[in-house]
Amino acid sequence: MEISCKTIINRTDSSLLDKRRAYNMLMDSLNAQDKQAQAIALCCDILDRLGVQIPKRWIFPRVVAGFMKAKMTLKRNTPSDVSSFGVLSDPEKLWAMALLDHLFGFCYLAESNLLPIAILRSLQLTLECGI
Repeated sequence: MEISCKTIINRTDSSLLDKRRAYNMLMDSLNAQDKQAQAIALCCDILDRLGVQIPKRWIFPRVVAGFMKAKMTLKRNTPSDVSSFGVLSDPEKLWAMALLDHLFGFCYLAESNLLPIAILRSLQLTLECGI
């Protein structure tokens, strides 16, 4: 399975989005083998290529700043504002949200300090692109 996934991933005639199933399978395989650190690295790499940055350094200050910003943003939005958010339809952004969901699980199992960053990025993407 790993060889097949890597063969698909290494193809140059396919887009990143076309390789989504192979990437997802490879990440799930790494997770099942208790290799969450590798799954996190792969997931972060794909997110980076999709335009969603997951920082690797200075995590704590970014988390504090991110939660402060999120708190202020959410105070400004009423429930009716949130219900008026558009529906996310961009396939790349949808995959990015799904990857962030995967990243939550990998980070939780690995006890990674990237978990709050993944949560904040998910919130940020929702506020920017819709629900």
